[in-house]
Amino acid sequence: MADTLPIEQFTSMYRRHYPAVLAYAASQVGRQSAEEVVSDTFMVAWRRLDDIPIPPLPWLLGVTRNHVRQLRRTADRHRTAVMRDGTQAWWERAVADVADVVA
Repeated sequence: MADTLPIEQFTSMYRRHYPAVLAYAASQVGRQSAEEVVSDTFMVAWRRLDDIPIPPLPWLLGVTRNHVRQLRRTADRHRTAVMRDGTQAWWERAVADVADVVA
């Protein structure tokens, strides 16, 4: 990236781009999961600091998109496994319970 120490490069990039990366992740998976996705994104950025192009934001958003996809695949596999098992998912029971209480 530049002729500065790696920690300085990373810190500068993190401070500058964290809000945009978090906003993108939150728009895709919600605020709670976005924190995890962004953490994973910046872990990859730290490990691959020398490979990050300038400007780094498009690269960071691409990594974030990949983590979002992975999170969705994991959730889909979990839902499929639960449904294949024949049991009702906890979130479906919770919604049904609320509907019964309100009615």
